[in-house]
Amino acid sequence: MKSILLASTIIAAFSGCAFAADSITAAPVAYEWSGFYVGAQLGYGWGDVKGHDQNIGSGSSDWADSWNSDRALGGIHLGYNKAFNSIVLGAEADIEARE
Repeated sequence: MKSILLASTIIAAFSGCAFAADSITAAPVAYEWSGFYVGAQLGYGWGDVKGHDQNIGSGSSDWADSWNSDRALGGIHLGYNKAFNSIVLGAEADIEARE
């Protein structure tokens, strides 16, 4: 019984120290959002497309159109942002391509 009481006291003492260490906070960091940036992206898409053609005159349907849409895709983007206190305005351009 004494060992359980001793272990409980030790755990309570050390957990109190851990809570005290968590109360210290760092000063907030101010970010600068103004300036140019550039980036790139790369991806891959896949799927099967099934086309459905319907003849308006006769009402007949054709489900024969289908193709595989597996492709690699990617692109680049660049832009500029300008910060005015808590408002950020900017412009961005990009170009995308697929295989």
